[in-house]
Amino acid sequence: MNKIAAFLIALATGAGLLMTAPAQAQPVAGKDYQVLQPAQPVPAGKIEVTEFFGYWCPHCNHFENTWEAWSAKQGKDVVIKHVPVAFNNDARLVPYSRIYYALEAMGKLQAKSSKGMSMHARVFDAIHGADRLNIRGAKDEQDKTVGDFAAKEGLDRKAFMDAYNSFSVSSNVSRANQLTEQYRIQGVPTVVVQGKYVVSPDEAGGYVKTVQTLDYLVQQIRAGKM
Repeated sequence: MNKIAAFLIALATGAGLLMTAPAQAQPVAGKDYQVLQPAQPVPAGKIEVTEFFGYWCPHCNHFENTWEAWSAKQGKDVVIKHVPVAFNNDARLVPYSRIYYALEAMGKLQAKSSKGMSMHARVFDAIHGADRLNIRGAKDEQDKTVGDFAAKEGLDRKAFMDAYNSFSVSSNVSRANQLTEQYRIQGVPTVVVQGKYVVSPDEAGGYVKTVQTLDYLVQQIRAGKM
């Protein structure tokens, strides 16, 4: 091998080393995620990942696209759940939880909205986007606002409002409040893996780092290491 060829090989090797990204640091308990004690029960044979969120929360709105993209990539052994949060059963927040459970009851969470996105995404968009959907005032005013929104999105207004005000939706909202307390959720968005490992963008270091930590936790649980 002549000196020129050796020089070119060395140069190419060096460039390759410079282009190689540094190894991703392994997430650390107590820093990138918290360990919930006691852990909450989860179904056997599955990896349960639960997002605690609120339609009213701007941070949840910003996290939504990242979360949905991550959720869509998960294997069949991963069960994704959502819990809409209304801290302390706050009357100002409960209507947003009712919207989620009413859409769920009607099987419309993933139905196409007037903007082509899912109804779940459209609720975020309506609240935080140009519509500025504001559910305030007395109960009858809240009902009118919610009913108008549902009708505008092509849903049967009566069917939606019957679901929204139903006993089953009220029960689901109460159950969501219980879960929020049991998991000791202090802020949203927060994601809990396998009823035990708690990840939030604030502590994990942003949305990208959050999903990297979620990937790590899911892989470790799948491998039986956690």
